[in-house]
Amino acid sequence: MNGLTMDNMNAVCIVDDSRVSRMMIRAVIERHFPRWQIHEVANAAEAIEKLEALGKDCRFAILDYNMPGMTGMELARMIRERRPDMKLALLTANVQKTIENQAKELGVLFVRKPVNEQRVVSIFEKWGFEDASMESTSEPG
Repeated sequence: MNGLTMDNMNAVCIVDDSRVSRMMIRAVIERHFPRWQIHEVANAAEAIEKLEALGKDCRFAILDYNMPGMTGMELARMIRERRPDMKLALLTANVQKTIENQAKELGVLFVRKPVNEQRVVSIFEKWGFEDASMESTSEPG
């Protein structure tokens, strides 16, 4: 489980120039992974600044591909150089095979937009975290 326990506060940075996308991603995380700290930024420059400020306290990021100034893939490369241990997901409507292959080569999860609950939850599950909302709905054995 990535060496983390339920007692640790996990933090994720959402990087997307669409405020609506950030709000939707945040809502899913708050519902399914309520113990997570969530940081939002609108572009790569803000992401670099935020991640530098957070340091090792933030080990996860969800990146949009199409953003002003720098693509999510370019940002992923920069993050990889500085933080090779950071878990990254590229959530994008740009579904070209070359981009998907580049993400795979960098060890970045490639997830297709549109943003929806299932896709956002799948990112966290692939990172090794269980959906906390399932705990409250499961029947005692």
